[in-house]
Amino acid sequence: MNLYRKLPLVAIVITVFVCLIPQARAQLLEQKVRVTFSGPVEVPGEILPAGSYVFEALESGHLTRILSADERHVYATLFTVPEERTETATKATIVLEENHPGTPQKIDAWFYPGYSTGNEFMYKPDSNRAH
Repeated sequence: MNLYRKLPLVAIVITVFVCLIPQARAQLLEQKVRVTFSGPVEVPGEILPAGSYVFEALESGHLTRILSADERHVYATLFTVPEERTETATKATIVLEENHPGTPQKIDAWFYPGYSTGNEFMYKPDSNRAH
């Protein structure tokens, strides 16, 4: 009988704790990859010269920031959309796309190691291409 009297009290105490404890916000794992390009490459609105860079997915998951290797200079902050692959990336992966002759290759997307969903860059439609 004593147990039945304590049960409502325990339920009230648990309810009070649940209401008073601030809700934890889910945070994305920091996704940063360091890459080196032997030649220039294009990202939307920018040509990156040959060199080393840091690609970082920002907290929203729909933005990628491209930084210098020492992370002191921001080259671009760009919108991205999720891109799915059938297999998980075992290492940092940059997907390059052919561009117009005489221009640098475009970076289509990048993948963080251990994920099959990457970050695809959004380019403006090219009005010079044949439809």
